[in-house]
Amino acid sequence: LLRLLHENRMIEYDPARTNWEHLQQLRALPEGVYYQTLAPLTLRFDLLWYGGRTAEPSDYQQFDEAFNQLRQRLSHNARASA
Repeated sequence: LLRLLHENRMIEYDPARTNWEHLQQLRALPEGVYYQTLAPLTLRFDLLWYGGRTAEPSDYQQFDEAFNQLRQRLSHNARASA
């Protein structure tokens, strides 16, 4: 998701930044849907990664749906601005 957002010039990806620092870049955008979509996913990712929890099939589905939703929105925006 971060790479996709970077490629579409929504964020400036930097591997030294945390997920939350990248998320803050999205918060500054006028269209809040990107931030609103990624904030709960970032919380869930942190719980899974740092909390040592095991991902459930519903977690994979949630991340996959968010990726597809954002990819579709970015694709639509790119066509609209072309």
